[in-house]
Amino acid sequence: MVETLAQGTEKAIAGKIAGFFGGSIGQRELPLFGVVGGTDRHLVKPRLEQIEKHIARLARPIPEFIIPKTETEVDFNGDLTWIGKIRRPLTNKLVVWVCGMLMMGGLTYREAAKRVGMTQSAFRTFRTRSSIPVDEDRKKFSEILDEQGARETLAQAGYVLRHCITASENSDGKGNWFWVHKQDVGKIRLSPPKRKRIHQIEGRYNKISILKGTTAKPVLSELMMPFAKAASTHGCNRNSRSAAHA
Repeated sequence: MVETLAQGTEKAIAGKIAGFFGGSIGQRELPLFGVVGGTDRHLVKPRLEQIEKHIARLARPIPEFIIPKTETEVDFNGDLTWIGKIRRPLTNKLVVWVCGMLMMGGLTYREAAKRVGMTQSAFRTFRTRSSIPVDEDRKKFSEILDEQGARETLAQAGYVLRHCITASENSDGKGNWFWVHKQDVGKIRLSPPKRKRIHQIEGRYNKISILKGTTAKPVLSELMMPFAKAASTHGCNRNSRSAAHA
């Protein structure tokens, strides 16, 4: 017997009348939820992660470089990369002093550049423009700093820092600092870049003999030796200086 359309729409299941979807008559069918597109669904999580990372970055304390104010506060075994962040480093007396001490302590210019946070070419230019005394014996240079040797070398060599006389001509009162022998302080008044610009420098540089190891501390016999004999033994030109004057 063929069922009519009305009979096919309703069937008795376990004593209940069900519709096409198996639900009882009078029970409303749940609506179909819309499906979120794949692209939109995947963009939600990355955006939340980016916001969380940004908030975490803002809350994280920013490390501060502690810049020393005096020579005694400088830690040569600590972080010296603050030097590379100084604007116009040649006008900073402490920066010129620290870089000079690194070279007098027997560091190669490559190692010194890395420690102060400069490129090798930038440090070489800085070394020239600040007239840092140079030892021609390359065997004395390494990647190990001899701080005590640097201090002994500086004390015996007689080099000091000189402020360029043109500092007073600048609006901010800043001028370049450079190394000069203490006997030439009154003669050399202009920094190397200034002297080179007016042709008062002939490419000469400050020479020095770095004291390392046992040579940094004279033995008792050397202290008791007459001056003339000691000079002939070690040579009078241990720490020679530039002959360029201005």
